[in-house]
Order: sequence, then structure tokens, then C-alpha cells
Amino acid sequence: MENKTSKVFGFFKDIPGWAKGIIIIIIIILLALVIWKFVKAVKPKTDEEKDVGKDIDNASGQGQKPSYARAAYNGYADKIYTSGAGQHIGGTDEDSIYDVFRLMKNDLDILLLIQAFGKRRKGFSLDDADLGGYIGDEMNSSEIGKINTILAGKGIKYRF
Repeated sequence: MENKTSKVFGFFKDIPGWAKGIIIIIIIILLALVIWKFVKAVKPKTDEEKDVGKDIDNASGQGQKPSYARAAYNGYADKIYTSGAGQHIGGTDEDSIYDVFRLMKNDLDILLLIQAFGKRRKGFSLDDADLGGYIGDEMNSSEIGKINTILAGKGIKYRF
């Protein structure tokens, strides 16, 4: 009676050498991906992420209510990210970014948008940035001024 280990290695023995190499590379990549996902999930929050959480709690304590469901903020954050030059053919789509900020109705909305954006890779870079850093990388000072004008017009105190 053969043991199970010899059956597995017997099958592996019949595979050509180049295929063994590909199988080993795939296994290594999958293990690295699993480890990376685990580390990303358990790493402690940065001070910045904690501050946004506190600001959200403060705004909620002052009676502000989110204008949209949490999933909507994820969609808005994705829209801003995909409007950037690194993701959008033809450069940054400023109008799409302005459209998102026109939807924000209070400071809590901005904070939830910042939280949903998290940290993402800046266009044409290996660096990650939060929403403010991403906007600063994608837009010039007059375009950022337009965002701040949109926010001020709605009575939102937050500025980029």
C-alpha cells in the first residue's frame, strides 16, 4: 500500500521540468499574496487614520449626519482616483473631481470621503497618498482653490 506523499510526488515526478518551475513560481506568488493581504489587514492604523476617525466622531457628536450610505463614499473616492492622470487617458479629469465635491454637503461627508479614499498610489509614482496628497499631486493651486471654493459655498470648513 502506497502512502499519500509518494502519490503526490509521483505525479509531480512525471511533469516536465519547465512545468515544475512554473508551478513553483505560482505557489510562491500565491503565498506572497496571502501573506501581503494578511499583513495589510492586521497592521495598526496610522495616526492620520486615527485622527480622521476622531474627527468623524466629533462631527457626528455635533449633530452632523452623513448625506449618503458608506458605500457611496467608496464610489466617490474611486471616481476621484480614476479621474487622476495616472488612471485617466488624457490627463486629470478635473470636472469629475469637482462633481464629487459638489455632492458633499457637510464636513462629515468630506471626512467620510477621506476615510473611504484611504491611501492610494499617486499617478506615475510608487508613493501612496491620502486624498489631500493625491489632489495636491494631480491638481495645481488654482484647481485646488476651486475645490475649496465649492466647499466654502456649502459652508464646509475643511480645506485642501
